[in-house]
Amino acid sequence: KVTRHFVYANGGHSSSHLSQSTASNNMLFGKSVSLSSFGSHNKAFAAVGAPGHSDGGGAWIYAMSNTGSPEKSIQIPSDVARSRLGYAVSVALRNDHVFAAVGDPDQNKAHVFQIHPTLDSNGRVASLRVDYIDSVSKTGSFGSAIGIALNSNNLPVLVVGAPAHSSGQGAAF
Repeated sequence: KVTRHFVYANGGHSSSHLSQSTASNNMLFGKSVSLSSFGSHNKAFAAVGAPGHSDGGGAWIYAMSNTGSPEKSIQIPSDVARSRLGYAVSVALRNDHVFAAVGDPDQNKAHVFQIHPTLDSNGRVASLRVDYIDSVSKTGSFGSAIGIALNSNNLPVLVVGAPAHSSGQGAAF
């Protein structure tokens, strides 16, 4: 079974799709999605969450060409403790520094990863490496929504939603 998420580029006149051949029923691939801006190598990065993945949730990073076609993908490392990893995803690119943030509200955590693309001689992404950077914990379904940007020093800045914080009043950190 293949799960797909469609990508529209060039003003919506053409489309491609992101898919996972390891998809299973109730995987919820595409529950959360995020797309970075294009960097100096004319690449963008997409993050796709699948909180129902059988390994306790999952998230994938895709390197995208300037036409919106996926060139390479990698799953966020499965050694991060989680239960609904990928419920929320976000990806940011600045000066060719790529970071992804992935929320896990059942664990009240937000995880940060750095993505390292390697280009081939034709300028296509030949490989992707993901390094785990850090996790942040709070309460109240922390990680239900997440956003990431990079500051002028290329360091990640997060905003993380916790809708059940303070007896359901909610909060963003």
